[in-house]
Amino acid sequence: MTKAELIRTVAHELKGGVPEETVEQVVNAIGKVVSEAFEAGENIEILVPGMDAIGWALLQIRTELQKSTARFPKLHSLHEGYAVIREALEDLWDEVKVDNEASAADEAIQVASMAVRFVVELGLED
Repeated sequence: MTKAELIRTVAHELKGGVPEETVEQVVNAIGKVVSEAFEAGENIEILVPGMDAIGWALLQIRTELQKSTARFPKLHSLHEGYAVIREALEDLWDEVKVDNEASAADEAIQVASMAVRFVVELGLED
């Protein structure tokens, strides 16, 4: 389910009594709280039942994937896809070399999201 679908579903379940913009703000706030709790090492299962570290990471990858597909055009070739992944990987390596864990994690999420784009946009999902 995309974020937009989630917002429409929640707004519908509230019988239209809450504008979609308000629901979007709530969804964004919940995402922020969950991310901050996870990053602080708190047990996010209390906030999101069934969400473990892998679920959180996949959520971050999906969010980054949605942002990148909205901002950048579709990949056109294997070579272009490789170049985009390599650039993201080089950014990750730069953060690893200076031992910046938080930025390295952000860069790793970008590498993963670019790898997903590579597979999906270049039709390699089979």
